[in-house]
Amino acid sequence: MKASFDQIIQDPRPVVVDFFATWCGPCKAQAPILQSFASEMGDAVRVIKIDVDQNPEVAQRYGIQSIPTMMIFQAGNVRYRQPGVHQKEQLKQLVRPYLA
Repeated sequence: MKASFDQIIQDPRPVVVDFFATWCGPCKAQAPILQSFASEMGDAVRVIKIDVDQNPEVAQRYGIQSIPTMMIFQAGNVRYRQPGVHQKEQLKQLVRPYLA
Protein backbone atom coordinates (compact mmCIF):
# COMPACT_ATOMS: atom_id res chain seq x y z
CA MET A 1 0.00 0.00 0.00
CA LYS A 2 2.84 2.41 0.77
CA ALA A 3 3.97 2.97 -2.82
CA SER A 4 0.48 3.49 -4.19
CA PHE A 5 -0.48 5.74 -1.24
CA ASP A 6 2.60 7.88 -1.89
CA GLN A 7 1.64 8.12 -5.56
CA ILE A 8 -1.98 8.97 -4.80
CA ILE A 9 -1.16 11.89 -2.48
CA GLN A 10 1.04 13.45 -5.20
CA ASP A 11 -2.13 14.27 -7.14
CA PRO A 12 -2.45 18.00 -7.93
CA ARG A 13 -6.13 17.73 -6.95
CA PRO A 14 -7.01 17.71 -3.24
CA VAL A 15 -6.83 14.15 -1.88
CA VAL A 16 -9.11 13.61 1.11
CA VAL A 17 -7.89 10.67 3.19
CA ASP A 18 -10.12 9.07 5.82
CA PHE A 19 -8.09 7.02 8.31
CA PHE A 20 -10.58 4.56 9.78
CA ALA A 21 -11.12 1.08 11.24
CA THR A 22 -13.98 -1.31 10.52
CA TRP A 23 -14.77 -1.68 14.25
CA CYS A 24 -14.97 2.09 14.91
CA GLY A 25 -18.49 3.47 15.47
CA PRO A 26 -17.75 7.10 14.49
CA CYS A 27 -15.94 5.78 11.40
CA LYS A 28 -19.13 4.01 10.36
CA ALA A 29 -21.00 7.32 10.75
CA GLN A 30 -18.36 9.09 8.61
CA ALA A 31 -18.59 6.61 5.71
CA PRO A 32 -21.92 7.70 4.15
CA ILE A 33 -21.01 11.38 4.61
CA LEU A 34 -17.74 10.82 2.79
CA GLN A 35 -19.46 8.84 0.05
CA SER A 36 -21.97 11.66 -0.51
CA PHE A 37 -19.16 14.24 -0.51
CA ALA A 38 -17.14 12.23 -3.06
CA SER A 39 -20.18 11.80 -5.28
CA GLU A 40 -20.98 15.52 -5.18
CA MET A 41 -17.39 16.66 -5.80
CA GLY A 42 -16.80 14.29 -8.72
CA ASP A 43 -13.37 14.43 -10.34
CA ALA A 44 -12.39 17.71 -8.64
CA VAL A 45 -11.34 15.83 -5.50
CA ARG A 46 -9.93 12.38 -4.86
CA VAL A 47 -11.27 10.56 -1.78
CA ILE A 48 -9.63 7.47 -0.30
CA LYS A 49 -10.07 5.47 2.87
CA ILE A 50 -7.14 3.93 4.74
CA ASP A 51 -7.93 1.14 7.18
CA VAL A 52 -5.41 1.65 10.00
CA ASP A 53 -5.50 -2.06 10.89
CA GLN A 54 -4.66 -3.09 7.31
CA ASN A 55 -2.11 -0.27 6.75
CA PRO A 56 -0.37 0.31 10.09
CA GLU A 57 2.80 1.66 8.47
CA VAL A 58 0.93 4.51 6.76
CA ALA A 59 -1.02 5.31 9.93
CA GLN A 60 2.19 5.30 11.96
CA ARG A 61 4.02 7.51 9.48
CA TYR A 62 1.35 10.19 9.89
CA GLY A 63 0.99 9.68 13.65
CA ILE A 64 -2.67 8.65 13.52
CA GLN A 65 -3.69 8.11 17.14
CA SER A 66 -7.43 8.56 16.96
CA ILE A 67 -9.94 7.57 14.33
CA PRO A 68 -11.54 8.71 12.25
CA THR A 69 -8.85 11.20 11.27
CA MET A 70 -9.34 13.22 8.12
CA MET A 71 -6.33 14.48 6.19
CA ILE A 72 -6.17 16.50 2.99
CA PHE A 73 -3.10 16.25 0.77
CA GLN A 74 -2.27 18.16 -2.39
CA ALA A 75 0.84 17.50 -4.46
CA GLY A 76 2.23 15.47 -1.55
CA ASN A 77 1.77 18.23 1.03
CA VAL A 78 -0.47 17.96 4.09
CA ARG A 79 -3.05 20.74 3.84
CA TYR A 80 -5.32 19.65 6.70
CA ARG A 81 -5.41 17.12 9.50
CA GLN A 82 -8.05 16.70 12.18
CA PRO A 83 -9.60 13.75 14.04
CA GLY A 84 -13.34 13.33 14.38
CA VAL A 85 -16.38 13.01 12.17
CA HIS A 86 -16.59 15.69 9.46
CA GLN A 87 -19.85 16.83 7.90
CA LYS A 88 -20.19 17.21 4.13
CA GLU A 89 -20.39 21.02 4.15
CA GLN A 90 -17.30 21.17 6.36
CA LEU A 91 -15.37 18.98 3.92
CA LYS A 92 -16.48 21.16 1.00
CA GLN A 93 -15.22 24.28 2.79
CA LEU A 94 -11.91 22.58 3.61
CA VAL A 95 -11.13 21.61 0.00
CA ARG A 96 -12.44 24.79 -1.65
CA PRO A 97 -9.11 26.72 -1.37
CA TYR A 98 -7.27 23.88 -3.14
CA LEU A 99 -9.57 23.46 -6.12
CA ALA A 100 -8.20 24.58 -9.49
